[in-house]
Amino acid sequence: IMQKFTSLRNDPPTKKISYKTMLAVLLGNVFEFYCFILFIVLAPYISKAFFLNVSGDVAYIVAYSISFCGYIARPFGSMILGRYSDMYSRKKILYVSILITGIITFLIGIVPPYSWIGVNGVIALIALRFMQGFLVSGEEGGAAVYLSEVIDKKKKCLIGSLVLSSVFLGILIGRFVCNLLEIFIAEEHMLDFGWRIPFVLALPLAIFICRLRKNVPEISWQSAKNMVQVLRPNPIKTLFANYKINIFKLIICCGAYSSITCLVMVYLPNDPAIRIPKMFFAFGIGFMMLLLPVFGYMCDMFRPKNLLIVGLLSSAFTTIHCVNMIYAESSLYQFIGMSMLYINTTLIAAPIFAFLVEMFPRHNRCTGVSFVFNTSVSIFSGAFPLLCSIIKNYNVSVLVPGYLISILSALGVIAVFASDRYREPLNINQLDLAIERPSHK
Repeated sequence: IMQKFTSLRNDPPTKKISYKTMLAVLLGNVFEFYCFILFIVLAPYISKAFFLNVSGDVAYIVAYSISFCGYIARPFGSMILGRYSDMYSRKKILYVSILITGIITFLIGIVPPYSWIGVNGVIALIALRFMQGFLVSGEEGGAAVYLSEVIDKKKKCLIGSLVLSSVFLGILIGRFVCNLLEIFIAEEHMLDFGWRIPFVLALPLAIFICRLRKNVPEISWQSAKNMVQVLRPNPIKTLFANYKINIFKLIICCGAYSSITCLVMVYLPNDPAIRIPKMFFAFGIGFMMLLLPVFGYMCDMFRPKNLLIVGLLSSAFTTIHCVNMIYAESSLYQFIGMSMLYINTTLIAAPIFAFLVEMFPRHNRCTGVSFVFNTSVSIFSGAFPLLCSIIKNYNVSVLVPGYLISILSALGVIAVFASDRYREPLNINQLDLAIERPSHK
C-alpha cells in the first residue's frame, strides 16, 4: 500500500486540461468575489436601511464592521474547507462553495429592513455575512491549488496570477453593476430596493457556474480513495504541528498584498476627500487584471520568490509618496500615484500563490495555502478600511495608510527570506505524513 501510495503521491500533474475546466474554475472565482464585494460597495445603502437611529458616519462604520464579519470567518472557513479538500476532494469543495454562496448572497438581498423586523434583521445580516466569508475562504486558495496540481509546473506563476486576475474581474463586475444601478435608479429607490438587486442576481449565476463545475475532473491521487484512505493524515493537525513558525512568516508575507489591495479597491474609492473620478478606479482594477498574467508569465522564467521581493521592496519605498500624490490637487500627481500603486499591487499579487503553493506538501497544501492567505486577508485587509475610517475621525495625517503598508512591505521582505520552502521527499522513508503505523503486537 505504501509503494502504491507513493506512486500516486508523486505522479506528475496532468499537463493538458480542457479550457472548459479552467474556465469553470476561474469563473467560480469571479462569482465568489462579485458576491463578496457587493456588501462593501453598497455599505452606504445597507447602513441606512438597517441603522435608522444613528448618524451617517457612525452607521457607515457599523456597516463596515458587519462587513468585517465576513473577513473574520475566512480563517475558520479555510481550515474546515481546506481540510475536506485535502482529505477527500478538491472538486467537491469547489462545487459546493459556489452553490451555497449563491444561496446566502440571495438571502442577504431579501433580508427585511430594520423598519420591518427591527434588530432581527441586523442579526440575520451579520450571520449571513459571516457564512459568506466562511465559504469564500475555500475559493481562492482551493482554485490556485487545484490548477497548480493539474497544470505543468512551469506555468504555476501564470496560473496563480490568473486566479487573482479572476478575483479582480469579480470585484470589477461587482462595482460596475452597483455603479450602473446608481446611474439608472434614483437614490430613494436605491435605499428602498435598488441595493438588493445585485444580491438577488447571485442565485441564478451560482446555478449556471455549478453546472460548469460539475464536469471538472477530480485529481488522480484523490480519486483512488481506497488506497489513500489508510494513509490520510489530518491536515489541520499536521499543519500546526510541523509548520506553525512558517505559517506566521507566510502570513506576514501576505500582509502587504492584503493591505495594498484593500487600499486601492476599497478605501481610496470610498474616501470623499479623494477627487479622482470613480470610473478611474474601475479602469485601475481592469489594468491590474490584464497586467497580472503578464507578470505571472514573466515570473515563470524566474523564481516566484524573486518577483515577490521586488514587489515588496517597491511597495516599501514608494507607497507613502504615492498616497501623498493621490491627495494632491494636481491631476497628474494623482494619476502617477495611483498608477504606481496599481503596479506595486500587481508585482506582489502575481507570484503570491505560486510562492505559497511551494511552501506546503500535497497532503495539507490546500489547508496551508487557504489558511495563510485568508488569515492575512482577515487581519490586514478586513480591518484596514475600518481602522482607517476610525483614524480619520481624529484628524490624523492622510498618509497613515501609506505608512502602514510600507511597514508591512518591509516586514514582508524579511519574512520571505526567513520562510522555509517545502521539499518533496525522495523516498518512502522520508515521508513527513503523520501515519499511524501498526503495532508489532
